[in-house]
Amino acid sequence: MKIKASAYSIQKIKVGEKHTSASIGSGELPVLDLSVLTALMEKAAHKAVTETLDPAQTTVMRKMEIKMTRQIPVGANIMACASMSKREDNVLYFEIEAFDDNGKFAEAGYVLEAVDFSTVVKDLYGEDGR
Repeated sequence: MKIKASAYSIQKIKVGEKHTSASIGSGELPVLDLSVLTALMEKAAHKAVTETLDPAQTTVMRKMEIKMTRQIPVGANIMACASMSKREDNVLYFEIEAFDDNGKFAEAGYVLEAVDFSTVVKDLYGEDGR
């Protein structure tokens, strides 16, 4: 695994009705749901290292702590910027920030682990992968 200490990625979406707490069912407000923000942040971190992983590897989340400072309405363009801050063997640490047109609205500390894809599938589903 040849992951650079400067691994970085930006992922973007436009918030739609399907991305809201009201639509997902975790709340009543028509605002960006935390689960959607979490997924966007995870994607940014994963994409930052995907190209440098060994072909048989993938990443799995180990820990995430998010602080969101304001709600984001439908129609907003948002982006998650993930930057790897540290690496300890196969454990990768990220700082992630989320922005909309009005500036930063969330930040997260995130820990990924690079793992062997086939080993995880076998552990979960058995030898035949089902």
